[in-house]
Amino acid sequence: MIKISNLSKVFRTGDTETIALKDINLNVREGEFVAVMGPSGCGKTSLLNIIGLLDSPTGGNLTVLGNKAEDLSEYKRTKIRKGKISFVFQSFNLIDELSVYENTELPLLYMKIPSAERKYRTEKALEQIKMLHRKQHFPQQLSGGQQQRVAIARAIVSRPQIILADEPTGNLDSANGENVMNLLSELNKQDTTIVMATHSAADAQRAHRVIQLFDGCIVTENIK
Repeated sequence: MIKISNLSKVFRTGDTETIALKDINLNVREGEFVAVMGPSGCGKTSLLNIIGLLDSPTGGNLTVLGNKAEDLSEYKRTKIRKGKISFVFQSFNLIDELSVYENTELPLLYMKIPSAERKYRTEKALEQIKMLHRKQHFPQQLSGGQQQRVAIARAIVSRPQIILADEPTGNLDSANGENVMNLLSELNKQDTTIVMATHSAADAQRAHRVIQLFDGCIVTENIK
């Protein structure tokens, strides 16, 4: 599902080069749950952005869902992201002016899904995260844990094959973090492939495999 070979990423600012990723080799199978751990600045977010086709590597090869990243136009990258890859961020990234329902529905509008199907999928997603009763509320009326659950509803409403989660419990207390991890684990049991960047060893234990990054390199790989 995801194949990475000798991948590198270098950021250049003027005369300064910063190596974010170096010689990354990683395969993720369909239905797998992979956690990527490491200190801040080790390259976790850069790796997720590249897998999610939001950024391009400086060197090496990436194949996602059978598509070679280097062969994809921006239009094709966007099309794949719309329907097959979803993101869950630490900062929720909900739109304050939109209700819970509207935030969740938004990806389906971009996909031009018909109205009746949008309604069915949106309510189904909100029911799955137990937030249907709050569908007319706005993000600022919700707790952090509730906002993250809505962010997960928005991620799953398009029925993606891959979810990329970047520190999904980073802004939550332990109880809400546990709820979010339960949701991700349940989605994985339904055959959604998940790649999650995290600082939390407890969260990483939910994964099938834990990758340790340090200074942009994979230093260890533990399979449960």
